[in-house]
Amino acid sequence: MDDDSILFRHDWADGTELGPSITDAVARLTDTPPERVGSDLRGSVDPDGLERVFHPSADGATREGGRLVVPVESCVVTVESDGWVSVVHRPEDG
Repeated sequence: MDDDSILFRHDWADGTELGPSITDAVARLTDTPPERVGSDLRGSVDPDGLERVFHPSADGATREGGRLVVPVESCVVTVESDGWVSVVHRPEDG
């Protein structure tokens, strides 16, 4: 990935929820306050629903086959069921 994108694998074991991980990545990439990014994300996706869909099952197995693509600020965020998240900055033209 380049300066206009971030790719990371969310670490479920550290206790951090997925929403704040996405918020942090978008904020860093766009130089936008995390509070604003978090509000925009919550306006598009229910944070609890995001956790229920992507968090590993009770036995620790990762979910399979799920993908969410959502615009957040000037980015496109893609969340994969295995925990990989890509954030691509798509600044508006001109």
